Amino acid sequence: MSEFVSLKWSPITKLPFNWRESLSNTQTVALVQTWHEQQDELRSKGSYKYFLEKLKRQWSIETGIIEGAYSLSDGATRTLIEKGIDAALITHADTNDEPLTVVAKILDHQRAIEGLYDLYLGIAS
Repeated sequence: MSEFVSLKWSPITKLPFNWRESLSNTQTVALVQTWHEQQDELRSKGSYKYFLEKLKRQWSIETGIIEGAYSLSDGATRTLIEKGIDAALITHADTNDEPLTVVAKILDHQRAIEGLYDLYLGIAS
């Protein structure tokens, strides 16, 4: 069982002068490079769109779990990631809420993630 660390939130008042450099270390640079290589490989095989859709579903589902909006069994989580967001894939034993309600919450998270992607792509282009 994992332990949770409770942190008190406080607003960022002033970023350090070298904040960009502190985010750019050799490990981060290596991870970004690996991501770009994997992205290129997936695109060349035509798998990128499928991979990205599964990744977005995973983020949508796990965001709600992290936020405590619902609980969901590992098996149901994997099934929803692989097959798509569908209440018929969730049993009452898989969650602490009604499957239709869980799906509605997941779809809300998915719309938020899509909005972030749209925003990013609008800024990046």
